[in-house]
Amino acid sequence: MLNEKIVYYRKKNMLTQEELAYQLNVSRQTVTKWETGTIYPNIEYLIKLSNLFGVSIDYLVKEDDCLTLETHKIEISELVCFLVKAKKATYANKTNKVNSSRKESHDYSYQENNYTYLDSFFGAENFSGQEIVYKDGHTSTVEIKTDLMAHSTGNFAYEEYSHRNPGCFARTKADHILYFLYETGEVYVLNPVKFRTYISEMKQDKQRARYLRIRATGMGEGAFGYLVPINVLKSTDVFECMFNAYPKAKAA
Repeated sequence: MLNEKIVYYRKKNMLTQEELAYQLNVSRQTVTKWETGTIYPNIEYLIKLSNLFGVSIDYLVKEDDCLTLETHKIEISELVCFLVKAKKATYANKTNKVNSSRKESHDYSYQENNYTYLDSFFGAENFSGQEIVYKDGHTSTVEIKTDLMAHSTGNFAYEEYSHRNPGCFARTKADHILYFLYETGEVYVLNPVKFRTYISEMKQDKQRARYLRIRATGMGEGAFGYLVPINVLKSTDVFECMFNAYPKAKAA
């Protein structure tokens, strides 16, 4: 979506809405409306945005499902196809099991071409797990967190501890986290380093955390973390972009 790409590339270029507005000689309110999809920039401003962001106008306006994760040039569509195969070849069919990496964990691995998939989870009543994808030997390029409840609660779950181990966001060295809403197919691409910083700041500013409805919570046996409203996080630099992993017909 055009509005999501404007948000993504503005943040990628480390610009505030005010700074982007100044460079384009428009008001901050105009930039806000572009980014929320209320209005769309005309051809004059599309040309300016294209030049400023270093991408083509065709790319900006094209209704594709994804942005490129540029750290290691990963195409989201390519990654999703691999993940579907990997999940079927591991947890779904209970095949390709490997040695446990943590006490009492169940670990699976799958490899195809230059991608490697690792899944490590605890299969108790209160399920928790971690999925990682490597590409071309790069360590923890992306990590996947699947959430069965976020579509109904409207919250991201930032897990600090799980089974006495640091949680997904707290320990990962991945460049990106793909936060997957299973029921809807929505996938939010988040920056884990910035997410950790964001939570740390919220711990210090409890009044602001309450205002934004960010709250500490138990997440099952041995787990603890924070619930962060999706709409709140989307307005920060933690959020990079989003796409839908399911075919458009199913998503509709």
